[in-house]
Amino acid sequence: MLRHSWEDKTPFKKKIQLYDSRTETRVTRINEVDILFVIDDSGSMSGVQTNLRAGFNGFLNGISNLNWRIAFTTTSNSQPGARAERTPPLSRRGCERSVWKLCSRGPDGLFAKIQKTNFFGRIGSETEADLYFLDSSLSSNQNTLNTYLQNTIRSIEARGNWPEKGFYALYKAVNRYKTCQDNSSLLACRRNLENKPNKEFFREEAALVVILFSDTDEWIIKSGVHRDSDYPQTPKRLIDYVKQVFGITKKFKVHTVLAATDRYVGNTVKFNGKSCADASAVTGTSQFLRLAQLTQGKVMDITRSPYTSCLQNLGESIEVLTRNSIVLGCLPVDKDGDGTKDEPEIRYSSRLRSSPRQKLDPSTFSPYLTNPTRSGNTLTFPNSLPTGTFELTYYCSPSET
Repeated sequence: MLRHSWEDKTPFKKKIQLYDSRTETRVTRINEVDILFVIDDSGSMSGVQTNLRAGFNGFLNGISNLNWRIAFTTTSNSQPGARAERTPPLSRRGCERSVWKLCSRGPDGLFAKIQKTNFFGRIGSETEADLYFLDSSLSSNQNTLNTYLQNTIRSIEARGNWPEKGFYALYKAVNRYKTCQDNSSLLACRRNLENKPNKEFFREEAALVVILFSDTDEWIIKSGVHRDSDYPQTPKRLIDYVKQVFGITKKFKVHTVLAATDRYVGNTVKFNGKSCADASAVTGTSQFLRLAQLTQGKVMDITRSPYTSCLQNLGESIEVLTRNSIVLGCLPVDKDGDGTKDEPEIRYSSRLRSSPRQKLDPSTFSPYLTNPTRSGNTLTFPNSLPTGTFELTYYCSPSET
């Protein structure tokens, strides 16, 4: 970035420092998306998970044109001194009386093992042959794909522990990937089958979409023996962490499926008559809602079944994010002082390597490349982007870079 200054023409005559954020974005893979389901697996969620299984085909219909990967983790978490476990024990006897002793193990961002049959129980030794995420290559065999999905979701139903921690689950899932990215840990990661699925699941150039199901908000223990360790406990910090790991131009959204009334934490969600809507149209104090709002995601009412049409709507929005959008490195500012933020100047080359670039012009370029809309730092075009190189020029204040 080239830093420069310019003289503000407003009556205040104030000199403002700006960054000239000319960036080059290469669009080489326009249909890759990694989708992580974070599911509240506490006892109160049994009916919700049943509805998710029943409506999942609608979701698959929405992403049918994409090169997708799907993984599952849960909001259960391990307490200090307990080893993380992909699937909680089948027996929860005594958990209510001694929650910290008998129900103290959770996945902590580990992915649930894909269940190929309807028999599942305690996870034994892990092998290289185990699957921990599904991909779109299975779309050619719908019966197999449906069996794997149904069995995997059923295997995590209502067997988790308290307190539920969606933020922590997402943080740990990404953190396990980050650990494997550290050069000093590569060998250990290859040997450690626990973290290997996370390393293989997340793709650098793929969009990342998280779908969080929970009937309660993030539960943070602030004191006592089981107080929470240091992890991003606010939506903004969690988003910053994801950007730190994957880069600021990563396509990243969180969609949430929430209850209007949180029985435990006390936060609320007001759907305003909408059972499935953009998060910006929903109000409330829920931290999960705020996470969806900050990433321009969608929110779904957890009590409105069947889920089929709403899950298909989520899938279709994922396709738009993946195929039609570019993420800017910051929010553009008003450089010319006319009271509105200056939209990026876009230049495009059909070649992926060095070649002359021309400014997009409706008279000479296909209409689907022009007139993008901007929401936050995401530019969305009317149709799928072609492969090639986009050069974007826009301006940011130092605090927004």
